[in-house]
Amino acid sequence: MTGWLPRPGDVLVAGLVAAMSVVALAVHADSAGVTPTALGWVSIFVLAAPLIWRRRAPVVVFWVTAALVVASSLAGADSPAPLFASLAAVYGIARHARAGTCGRSSPASR
Repeated sequence: MTGWLPRPGDVLVAGLVAAMSVVALAVHADSAGVTPTALGWVSIFVLAAPLIWRRRAPVVVFWVTAALVVASSLAGADSPAPLFASLAAVYGIARHARAGTCGRSSPASR
């Protein structure tokens, strides 16, 4: 079952996404004079969590992240995490998805 253990680099990316989101939420809250909600703080870590598997299953991570972005938006979470997590998930597909896994045919099958 070691195939599904996260790679250290992916854990670092997820941590950086969470850290950037925390800083952005804190700066926004301070400049706007509002207090961030608990839902906003929780959404940061929920949205960053799937990114630890972005190299192992980039397409799955993208769709899980997309579903979590929609869910956090519907729940009313005010957080910058959807932006950062979505960018990291899209980059994961662009960088790590194998040809033919994203809905287009691979050059070998033409």
